[in-house]
Amino acid sequence: YTTLFRSRLLNKGSRYVSHSKRLDRPSAILWLVKNHPELSDVQIVKLLKTTKPTILAIREKTHKNYHSIQARNPVTLGLCSETDMNAAVAIALKKAQ
Repeated sequence: YTTLFRSRLLNKGSRYVSHSKRLDRPSAILWLVKNHPELSDVQIVKLLKTTKPTILAIREKTHKNYHSIQARNPVTLGLCSETDMNAAVAIALKKAQ
């Protein structure tokens, strides 16, 4: 492998996310907002690779599909790992104290 190719393999960078997982993101955001309100928007952005306007729309209940969104755990949807989510929650709780 060339060094450029190797660095791309090691770099997490942006990756393709399937259409079905993109549709599941609002459900995961809603679940995090309801079950872990201590998480900041920046932590949710990093955890689910979403945008702040989407999170804000779901928090304010102005998202275009808000009434059809069902809160679902992002770990079971495959959008993040349980260790990443637990670490983000631990950091948020530590900041809150």
